Amino acid sequence: MINNISVFQNHDIIKVIISNPIQFNIEVFIVFGLLFFIPNKKLNGDEAFLNRQLTNEVKGLAMLIIIIHHLCRHVVSNANDLILFYDLGYVGVGIFLFLSGFGLMSSLISKGDENFFLKKVIRIYIPFVFMNLIWIFSDYYFLNIHQGIFKNIACIIGIIISDRNYWYIPFLILWYIVFHFVMKLKITNKYKIFILLFVSIIIIVNSTSGNGRGNAFSFPFGIIVALYKDRVEILYNNIKLKKTIVFKLFLICGVLMYFFYLVSNISTRFHLGKLLGVIYIISIGIIYCFYRKSIILEKLSLMILLLVSTTIFSLSDTFIYVSLSIYTLFSIVFVLLIVDNIKLHKTSIFFEFLGEISFELYLIHGALMYSYDFVLYRLPIQISFIIYLIGIILISAILNKLFNSINKKLNHVFINN
Repeated sequence: MINNISVFQNHDIIKVIISNPIQFNIEVFIVFGLLFFIPNKKLNGDEAFLNRQLTNEVKGLAMLIIIIHHLCRHVVSNANDLILFYDLGYVGVGIFLFLSGFGLMSSLISKGDENFFLKKVIRIYIPFVFMNLIWIFSDYYFLNIHQGIFKNIACIIGIIISDRNYWYIPFLILWYIVFHFVMKLKITNKYKIFILLFVSIIIIVNSTSGNGRGNAFSFPFGIIVALYKDRVEILYNNIKLKKTIVFKLFLICGVLMYFFYLVSNISTRFHLGKLLGVIYIISIGIIYCFYRKSIILEKLSLMILLLVSTTIFSLSDTFIYVSLSIYTLFSIVFVLLIVDNIKLHKTSIFFEFLGEISFELYLIHGALMYSYDFVLYRLPIQISFIIYLIGIILISAILNKLFNSINKKLNHVFINN
């Protein structure tokens, strides 16, 4: 066995101190702001709504948010040093869930659902199992952890989560299963959407995972956008062209409210979160009434119904997760607008590359951050975090090549034949 104390550090036990939090936050925003804008390359001519380059760039940005969020939550001694990222992990995960829902529905519309589950097993589940094997071996070899064969098998196949961040994989697979069976039903799309949203409510009410509850609507939101892509694209382009300033003001107000939500204490945050949810739901009703051509009585009835229902619902503690879920949806739109609107038909090479390897980054970044930290504790965090990022990006790029090679071979054997 290797003495892991000299090689790795576990940050569940020993935390990292940020000696100069202001400097570190400024460094994060300056360095990654520069990488976001330079070096750039022009879009490849694909001006389609949510094209591949845009979605990869957004996924890269979301992955970086998640990494810093986990640094804040699991590594540093004082989470307030990175308070802006304390709850932003919800937004990062929400973006991935939204894009998964959007991609699945778009694929179903264009290609059908032949070999649906087999494709997902090859793309998602096999890398997940592979990394579980790596972490179990590492626990045994480096940390001298012996779990027993049955527990190891349960960890390998995902019954027991080997890495705290892997909650996302079963949650995503759950949505895959729900999506598959709902789309098989011989009912209209509106009823399918209703069922998906009903599942979201069940997750909020019954799930034990705060992460899942905070992103209960993100996956169905992606499906809805794909189903009504033409209408959404017209509205989205109107927002980009500044024809609907009210939407941008609404999104900015949401971000400002979330900032106050972050800096408030826990008891104030709880009530402010509820208020945020009520405001968002009522605002959705106002926007709906504004765009829908209907009689005044219908609009008034809808607003009264929304006001009464949200007031009653907000009395429940569960509503804080409704609030967080709705905030996540608006944040997804806000991030898409920011990335798509300020780049002037260009894309960031760095963030597009991060998006290409985002799944592999997700699989390895957590364990190499807080269980098997190889660098963060060795140097000042301002330096070590950059080295850590370079390290996990290189490892993820290698894994991406490996998994893509395996995917092609398995697709050739099980699907193309």
